Amino acid sequence: MTRQQHAQDRNHWDVHLATSFVDNDGDLIDPFDATDRFNTRFVVRRFDTGTELAYEHTVADIGIDGLSIRNAIALGFSTAEYHAAMRYRILEREIISSEEQLAEVMESEPTFESGFVPQFRR
Repeated sequence: MTRQQHAQDRNHWDVHLATSFVDNDGDLIDPFDATDRFNTRFVVRRFDTGTELAYEHTVADIGIDGLSIRNAIALGFSTAEYHAAMRYRILEREIISSEEQLAEVMESEPTFESGFVPQFRR
């Protein structure tokens, strides 16, 4: 069974591919050498033209969950970190905006302090 392609998928997720981070001088930084993945600007490649440009936002601005999983992995985030960020966004209704906050969330159990109670289908 094939998944239905929603119009916003192509417009939102399939426009840019993250490739690396960039420092203040415009030099490329390997994602695994970046000391702060949240506050360092990153480079994206447009699928339609192939041109690369420094993205105007940082991961701290948009949250890990604001990236596609493909882009999160390209920027050095693990799938476990991506999953934790998504879970935190749903449960706490906030984005993770620092390496310290991500480490804290990765070490802790999810809470339901925000009043969000998941509904399971029977």
